[in-house]
Amino acid sequence: MSYQVLARKYRPQTFEEVVGQKPIVTTLQNAVANRRIHHAYLFSGLRGVGKTTVARLMAKSLNCVKGPTPEPCNACASCQEIAQTRSMDVLEIDGASNRGIDSVRELRETVRYAPARDRYKVTIIDEVHMLTTEAWNALLKTLEEPPAHVVFLFATTDYRKLPLTILSRCQHFEFKKIAPADMAARLQRIALGEKVEVPPAVVELITRTAEGSLRDAQSALDQVIAFSGPAVTEEQARTILGVIDRDLILDFYAAVRGRDYGRLVDIVETLFEKGHQPVQFLEDLMAYGRDLLLVSVLADPQRHVAGGAEEIQALRVQASQFSEDELLRILELMTREEQRIKNSTHPRFLLEALAIKLARLSDLKPIEELMARVDRQASGRPPGEEDEAGPARPVGTHSPVKKTTSAPDRRADPGGSPSHAAVSRPATSAGAAAAAEVATPIRPQAEAGDVAAVETFLKRVHEERGALGGFLEEASWIEIRGDALQIAFSEKHGFFREKVEGRDSLEYLKRVARETAGRDLAIQVTVATPGAIESRSVSPDEAEERRRQRLREAAEKAPIVRALLSAFGGQIVDVDQA
Repeated sequence: MSYQVLARKYRPQTFEEVVGQKPIVTTLQNAVANRRIHHAYLFSGLRGVGKTTVARLMAKSLNCVKGPTPEPCNACASCQEIAQTRSMDVLEIDGASNRGIDSVRELRETVRYAPARDRYKVTIIDEVHMLTTEAWNALLKTLEEPPAHVVFLFATTDYRKLPLTILSRCQHFEFKKIAPADMAARLQRIALGEKVEVPPAVVELITRTAEGSLRDAQSALDQVIAFSGPAVTEEQARTILGVIDRDLILDFYAAVRGRDYGRLVDIVETLFEKGHQPVQFLEDLMAYGRDLLLVSVLADPQRHVAGGAEEIQALRVQASQFSEDELLRILELMTREEQRIKNSTHPRFLLEALAIKLARLSDLKPIEELMARVDRQASGRPPGEEDEAGPARPVGTHSPVKKTTSAPDRRADPGGSPSHAAVSRPATSAGAAAAAEVATPIRPQAEAGDVAAVETFLKRVHEERGALGGFLEEASWIEIRGDALQIAFSEKHGFFREKVEGRDSLEYLKRVARETAGRDLAIQVTVATPGAIESRSVSPDEAEERRRQRLREAAEKAPIVRALLSAFGGQIVDVDQA
């Protein structure tokens, strides 16, 4: 007799032998036992998890001589013929190679006739998502009103490609990946049946590489036995399966934890010397990192992590060297770099850079810790200091720190040089005195009382009407001349002048001017000539430099800014109003 591969030799012949799909098996058995048999079933899921096997078992249950029965006898002619895929009343079709409308028309004609011998005419279509839209349209009428003797069993790895009109007419069962423990037990039974010694480490290795597919695991075991003979070793299994040495994975994580850059580069060099694919190495690293994370957060990880109690304990020891946040960051960074390494013409360089990045992750501090540190430092500021400068908004380490507000104190220059009024707006954040400085040159001949009145006037406007205060900021100068408050705008600032000249604005400004100056003042809004502006003002560059210097000094006094600079090791590069 010719050799039969393990996946076929140990294919389940009863529902009880099906691995890892207990809910689906129980539902189908109950449906058969209670004669609640649907005309169309859809089995979806990963390759090698039992879809076609369960479809054949369902066909046996329907056509067994003792049936319909949830426990087919496997002895009658119908059961044996179905097991050998030669039953006249059970038609198996590959949807990938028979996907056209002509094949479906032929199928539709076939199902019209009664079974040749058995109870039902069962049609099993594998990879059914490969059928064309025309083929589905041709089959739709039969699915809507099928003959009483017809049952369709569809299997697919991607049910989302099926038309919704088809899905709505099927009972859908989604097959899950085979759990590591169930798969390992099945492989051990196969090894026992084959009289082959397979160490638990090899079973675990095969289980991990199969990624939930029992058929893949059986094929890998078949390959290992063919290479090793009756006594399998882990080294032989790794060689034939092309699996990366486990020690490299363990050493990599140990080097990351120890920030051993030299060892990390050596590991990458060893990887390429042995001809391993860098993406495969990265996938193995992620799989191991996932195991470390699960044993860290789950009380009972046995169902989700391959390996026995000793392996789980070893993982816990390794995982204890990392925090959960560190493992999450490691997995996130690996996932982010996977496609870059896969598509790069220089994967070695990227893999070495990734290894060094991972080792440097320990430099990162949780944001909660940094913010708590900032709060602690900021809370120790002297009373009243916050009111003087107010907090600045950090942009980042070694990035410009922009103050949202400022309140520099500027008085008239008694020496006759142009001087500037300054006002403060209400705080825009807790404890912050917010102000936007108004560059408004005042006449050198102005009385000190009038200068103070202008400062009070501007402050009041900013406090009560922020928008109007913003328009006044664009004035070339604001001064009290006799019984008039003169506000001069350059020609290019005509928009702001028009806003200030509005009736409501003028009435408000006149009232505020009277209350701050202690007498009635007429409001005169004028256009400043370039010559007048030049004679009254400092150069624009000098004014800007003075303004930034005052902002910098105010920012340096803010406790929150000092705390942030200390926490992040930053420095103030530039300061500006937001």
